[in-house]
Amino acid sequence: MPFYLYESVRESERLPVRFEFFSMAQLTFPAHWHKYIEILYILSGTMEAIVQGEAYGLLEKDILVVNSEDIHMTKTFGQQTEYILLQIPENQLQRYFPDVWPIRFQTVIPQRGEGRQQEPGLILLEMLDLYRKKEEGYLFLFLAKLYELLYCLCRNYTVRHGQEAKMPENRNYQVIAEMTDWLCEHYRDSIGLDEAAARAGYSREYFCRIFKKCTGQTLFEYLQEIRAMKLHEELCSSDESITNLMEKHGITNYKTFLNVFRRLYGDTPCGVRKGMYGSPSLCRK
Repeated sequence: MPFYLYESVRESERLPVRFEFFSMAQLTFPAHWHKYIEILYILSGTMEAIVQGEAYGLLEKDILVVNSEDIHMTKTFGQQTEYILLQIPENQLQRYFPDVWPIRFQTVIPQRGEGRQQEPGLILLEMLDLYRKKEEGYLFLFLAKLYELLYCLCRNYTVRHGQEAKMPENRNYQVIAEMTDWLCEHYRDSIGLDEAAARAGYSREYFCRIFKKCTGQTLFEYLQEIRAMKLHEELCSSDESITNLMEKHGITNYKTFLNVFRRLYGDTPCGVRKGMYGSPSLCRK
């Protein structure tokens, strides 16, 4: 499996899955993959997603299903977007569906119809209510709803063999997958379009177009966000100066980087560190 960014997923406390509610105005999760089925239910606002190179515009009440090991990115915009996130480990699904594994589900499930079309969304809302209240014994009901959701998806939204389940080999996709693997290893270096295009064996113009289609970002945007994420990780675990961390992670234009960091984390690196430790002395540049 090509390495974009492998996301290590942790299950929610006392649950065999990860279940969370998110509310955010503007945030981008760069292209990544994991061995979980990921389900996002948009409660309000909008979201843009790219899954296996296909772009989807998600509106209120849409459900996005990302199948295990699918490379995907998500982006919210200026308005506040609220959504439910459910991630189910691949090994659980193998246990539930041994006869039809590997199973794949429909990528987008609109919830604006009536009857059966609303069923998955209603189940997720019931799960959210149970999870928020956490009344005694709620785990039994929560798990029952989880199994009901999986049954609903399997019965109505499974993509059978020969359809989306067997995606054709796509040379462009493989080339960009290898490129992002290389970028994640060498993001600290000064990497330009000409070098990246030459490495991919494409012209500059064609590389730009294909990279944007597969990842949802330009090469520059992708590198900036990887660098910001790596720096943020070290802010949480190191008291090294921010200037040193920037140099360490290949950041040369502080003003441009600051805009990216603020968009991702809602504050400056100094502000994030101060919020964690409450000590201005740790914010030295």
